[in-house]
Amino acid sequence: MICPSIVKLLAPKSVIDVGCGLKDRPMVIKKGATVFYVFGAGTKIEDNGEEFLVMRDTDCLLQIFENGTE
Repeated sequence: MICPSIVKLLAPKSVIDVGCGLKDRPMVIKKGATVFYVFGAGTKIEDNGEEFLVMRDTDCLLQIFENGTE
């Protein structure tokens, strides 16, 4: 559940790639999903003029799939 007062603190982004997770905790975030996270999470990097955000899966609060895909 996401309360309306908290939504303004969240930012949606599309996941372009994911790692394999940790030995004792597999990756639960899926490539192609839209995730919501709290502003300030992760590290911004720039490549060829394009900005990316690298973050841990634990920084993601919500994961949404388009068209029912998983």
